[in-house]
Amino acid sequence: MDDLDLRRMFDQIAPTQEQEVTMLDRLHRTEREEQTMKRGMKRGLVALVAAALMMTAAFAVAAGLDQRLMDYFGIGQEDLNLVSNGIVQVDKTHAYKNGWTVEVKQLLFDRYCGEILVDLTAPEGTVLTEQDYRMDFRVLPTNRDLTNQGWGGGIGGEYLPESSDLAHGRISMLLHIHLEVASGDLLGIKLKLTPEKLGWWGLEEENDWEFHTLADFREESWTVKLTIPEADPGRTLTTEQPLNVAGYELPVEQLYVSPISFLYDVSGLPFRGQPFDGDTVDGLMAVMGDEELTNAVLTMADGSQVTMAARYFCQISHPAEGMFDQGRVIYRLADIINPNQVSSVTILDQKFPAAE
Repeated sequence: MDDLDLRRMFDQIAPTQEQEVTMLDRLHRTEREEQTMKRGMKRGLVALVAAALMMTAAFAVAAGLDQRLMDYFGIGQEDLNLVSNGIVQVDKTHAYKNGWTVEVKQLLFDRYCGEILVDLTAPEGTVLTEQDYRMDFRVLPTNRDLTNQGWGGGIGGEYLPESSDLAHGRISMLLHIHLEVASGDLLGIKLKLTPEKLGWWGLEEENDWEFHTLADFREESWTVKLTIPEADPGRTLTTEQPLNVAGYELPVEQLYVSPISFLYDVSGLPFRGQPFDGDTVDGLMAVMGDEELTNAVLTMADGSQVTMAARYFCQISHPAEGMFDQGRVIYRLADIINPNQVSSVTILDQKFPAAE
């Protein structure tokens, strides 16, 4: 095996340039130091080292995360071990009769959030303009009984402009699944994901928004099946301390932290046994649903603080028509964290020590 063979092998397993140079240098140094080594033994050594490198590279690929997801969540190479058990490789592609191609690439998940990377390629000759694209899709669990339990939450597709190439007809989307309280969790779930349409919302007249459909996938149904592992990438915390929201003392049902998100659930919303009170709902939503990102802060074991990058989802439920009198807020973290290093969380200036 000469240098050219090695380089071809490197191209297939895609090591970094530094790994390649280091590998070749070690092999050449071995040749200089062991001139008397039999040719067969030397080939065996090269093969063993090359095999070891391929195994390492294969593991890295298997546990790897698409660079676009890394960029979106601010995940560095040094952080991959924190999210490695939350990655599901999908790589399912379908070419529709209308000329569009949809490829479901990868899923990053925790207990309550699923982030699915999807690439779309337009038919040849399609001129794509810069729009705030949105993708509708249907997602349902196949191994959960939904008879007495709803399924839903914040479900929708976000356009990734920096990852798209409109000049060549390519659009990248990140599909969000953020579960409401009644939907349980994602761990161990089997999902059916069905693309429905792609387009954007446009303001036609004052307060008159219209969805402009660019691609309709409903005439030719294609479904991707996803299985989410049962291992939880995050950590669930409990507390006896209530949360004061808009003057109401609400029991905190759980605090949840993962490498990519923070969630809190409250119960006892002031609706049970009362008629629907729009003012009360609006008051709670104004506080819990406020997108002020300093409303929640994580304090780590070393004293550093992690803020929120975005409020993903806010739910205020009324018990009427079978709904729960519960609330949920989910945030995306500004930095990737080790959940086991969280020492406390602060919500609306109220501090909650981390306890299992």
